[in-house]
Amino acid sequence: MDSLNRIFQVIEYMNQHINDELSLDNLCIVSGYTKSHLSYLFKFYIGETPKKYFYKQKLRYGANLLFGSENVLDVALKTGFSSHEAFTRAFKKEFGMTPIEYRKLHYKGLSILTDLNEIELTMTFSASPAYRVFLGLDKFGKYYDVYQSLINKGFIDNQSLDSTLEGKQLIDKYYWDCSMVMIELSKVFSTLEELYENTIKLINIPKPLFFKFAYDLVDVGKMRNIFL
Repeated sequence: MDSLNRIFQVIEYMNQHINDELSLDNLCIVSGYTKSHLSYLFKFYIGETPKKYFYKQKLRYGANLLFGSENVLDVALKTGFSSHEAFTRAFKKEFGMTPIEYRKLHYKGLSILTDLNEIELTMTFSASPAYRVFLGLDKFGKYYDVYQSLINKGFIDNQSLDSTLEGKQLIDKYYWDCSMVMIELSKVFSTLEELYENTIKLINIPKPLFFKFAYDLVDVGKMRNIFL
């Protein structure tokens, strides 16, 4: 099995157990890798350790719940925190703002594709694999599980293997929201790394997509060149 597919399966397992306490041993069973190899591959593909990623996913899950009608204490308990205060401290450290301040962003039109993880998000912005069908090749190539998940979630059409109309609309909105955040932050932060670190406090964007969007924005003159 392709290593990226295995990391995807680990992420899916994390998503299904977002309210639990997971050990690296659990994740090794899911992936079939040793602790050291799993940690190496996870950091290679995702950019951080499994433990740190899972902790951030808990907070992102809580951030998504904040856009509903639940109060902060209920969100804290659902994400495994013992109190409103503990959740707020962790949330502010991660996102640079309190849960209440973050909730207000929802009313400014800021949104993310909450059903997709980092690997799926990156795949939705990759070229359509439909040409494989035209050539009579395997529909999914090495990433069967990733594309099957996108089909199940309604972002990819099973027949054409292209984004569905609803998926395209969400992708357009996601691109717009990310771009607006990056353009505004680029007026404050002068380096690429600073821009990335502060962008991900406001919107969930995988690093490969961040670089793609940054290149696009510089190319069309919407953002000054921060690659120099």
